[in-house]
Amino acid sequence: MTFALVGLLLGLINTTTLHIAKAMQRHGINTLRWARLSAEERSGKHAAIYIVGVILNQTTPLWIILANRYSAPAYATGMFGVGLVLLLVYSSVVLKEPVSPVNYLGAIIVMGGTILFSVHSIQMGSLDVSLMDRRTVFLFSVAYMAASSLGLMVGFRSRKGRIIGIAFGMFAGAAAGLDPILKALGQNASGSASLIPTELWGWLPFGLSFVLGSCGFFTVQIAFLRGARASVFVPFQSSLYVLLPVVVQLLALPGYAATPILVTGIACIVAGIIFMQLGRNPAASVVEEAAAT
Repeated sequence: MTFALVGLLLGLINTTTLHIAKAMQRHGINTLRWARLSAEERSGKHAAIYIVGVILNQTTPLWIILANRYSAPAYATGMFGVGLVLLLVYSSVVLKEPVSPVNYLGAIIVMGGTILFSVHSIQMGSLDVSLMDRRTVFLFSVAYMAASSLGLMVGFRSRKGRIIGIAFGMFAGAAAGLDPILKALGQNASGSASLIPTELWGWLPFGLSFVLGSCGFFTVQIAFLRGARASVFVPFQSSLYVLLPVVVQLLALPGYAATPILVTGIACIVAGIIFMQLGRNPAASVVEEAAAT
């Protein structure tokens, strides 16, 4: 139970850091268009906000590595939805994006679903991640990344902020969701959890997780540059970040099983995403307006 609580706490730190980082990058995204801006539009403040957001974003692997040392990946990722509320508050108060009460309700529902994932993980007890079927993880990873890449092509062809947010969010979510699984494989290569791989083969999935993390990072930048709304993109990315580790563990990790709590958690996340899309103001966000210029 103690190790589970440590995993949950590290997951909470991770979600808070990453969601605030994403919002700050969205806030200062005009920094990447510096050459196209007039002297009046160039703001050192926005550049500083963007840089801080990028730096915070790079700390997330640390929290995942630490969490994997104490628990299975789903323990930490199960807390990820908590940051959605922080994101919506930032989007509404700081970025002045249109966020309705029903969107906040959706965020709360997603948060409840991700907390249920954590409860489910605790009920599963101690899990030996070293027993995870590597072949199953590999086949699932390849299949899902291929499917999300097709969706990414749709996002590149669209000019609608919501579609771009969904398409890019699903791709970034795939990269983010598989990241902790691959890190866990590497960290448990010797048969017990360690901070870094102690077996040579463990460095392959461990290193690949950083490649996926980099792909996810650049996907975020491109998505925002193309006009994706933070309050649409990040919920999709975050929900997949929670769902994929659970799905992979159900398929590949002995002893990890579906329960009513798990099913309820999935239903909450799906319902939360739907609510976060309802009643949205069609007015363009600051990023969408800037991208059109």
